[in-house]
Amino acid sequence: MIDIDPRSARRAMHDLFHTSLCVALALCAGVPVNSIGQTDELVLRSEPVAIVTQLHSGLISTSDAFAGAPIEERYAALEPLIIATHDLPYIARFAMRRYWADLADQQRSEFLNAFTRLSIATYARRFQGLREDSFGIAGQTDTPRGHVEINGTLLPDEGEPLKLTYVLHRSGEDWRIINIIVDGVSDLALKRAEYQREFSDTGFSGLMDYLSAQISELMRTSSTNPE
Repeated sequence: MIDIDPRSARRAMHDLFHTSLCVALALCAGVPVNSIGQTDELVLRSEPVAIVTQLHSGLISTSDAFAGAPIEERYAALEPLIIATHDLPYIARFAMRRYWADLADQQRSEFLNAFTRLSIATYARRFQGLREDSFGIAGQTDTPRGHVEINGTLLPDEGEPLKLTYVLHRSGEDWRIINIIVDGVSDLALKRAEYQREFSDTGFSGLMDYLSAQISELMRTSSTNPE
């Protein structure tokens, strides 16, 4: 994925977040990296800025601790982090939006499972080689809809910093990420357009095949460097 066109390079960085969602990313201060894979006792501080900070810390710590490890190990390490910091069921429902009501309970379960695996696999494949200063947080904004937006940055190895906006909502008593906006491009809007188009063209089985192919592509290599 080498392209000197800045628009293509920018879109490539957008793709880091595109399957996910925004995805979704809980190492808080004092939680050791080797506990990431233990999902039973993962505890987060639930304020919005703390959630995003924990996401950043977890990605950086995992990148360091699992440098050179097979993608399966990075996937297992990141799984509880992504699930804990994102409201994946909400994102999955929103991505399907008007088609969600047409799905049977079993289909909804299958879609959520595939969507979750795809989200984790994307982070495991893409977020490698991070530095302590890779992420930054600039501030917090409350929205009229009751959401909170956390403004931040991602510093790539080359090129200009990317502007990130994490959108969080309340899930029970806690805050969870429901969208990530990268330089003005909404991950959630991209997902909704992509999945609804696939469902409209090929039906549920075609959509599941589409997601499975993406997961297989992300997980197929043991290389530590994405293409």
